[in-house]
Amino acid sequence: MTRTTPAQLSAAEVFLIRVLAKTDGLFALYRFEGGQHAGSAIWARCEHFLESGVTMVSPNTKDAAERVAYGRMVGALTRADMLARNRPRGRTRGVRLTPAADEILRALCGLPGLLESFAAMQRMVAIGETDDAITYSWPATKEAPLIRETLLLDPPERTWTEENDFRLTVTLESHLAPARWRGYVETASDGYGRGYYFLTPAGLAIMRDEQAGERLALLIEAKNKPAHNDRAA
Repeated sequence: MTRTTPAQLSAAEVFLIRVLAKTDGLFALYRFEGGQHAGSAIWARCEHFLESGVTMVSPNTKDAAERVAYGRMVGALTRADMLARNRPRGRTRGVRLTPAADEILRALCGLPGLLESFAAMQRMVAIGETDDAITYSWPATKEAPLIRETLLLDPPERTWTEENDFRLTVTLESHLAPARWRGYVETASDGYGRGYYFLTPAGLAIMRDEQAGERLALLIEAKNKPAHNDRAA
């Protein structure tokens, strides 16, 4: 039986899902619009994410037993290789999901995983070899040009419209979220709040690995293959 409601989730699962939600919120594409200056602070938090994680909020309770149980749960998740903790001076200041836990939680929540991120990264490589790639505007380079987010939609679109806004801010960002926190893909925005994606050196290295690319292509093909029932009707 598939568990789909909060009441059916364990306390550990709820905690891990909250860590996932905070992580994806941190790495959501920051859309700069004139007068907003929070981008540098967001960039700094993203830059140090693998070291610091996201802030862990302890239970809002005065019950010492509940706080102890909470600490034990976090410790158990760490020993189970589901969490990595930032513990300066012996006190937990931040947590992040391990790669394995990230994949498990995204599947549990029905979200795209790293495989979908890699598929989007392959599209970025293909677009980067066309005239649609932007190489003349910082932080773009010839090796890692900026790719307009609309071109990464399926099917791709050439302009930003109100109709594709939801697909850009929800569907596309969720597909690239696993690659964002791993440092494979970065984002940029112009003064109109329009978004762009580009591959980092780590992302480029993965895309240039021919053996990894062949395995990835097979995995994507297998996942997209429609399920069928071989039994006679």
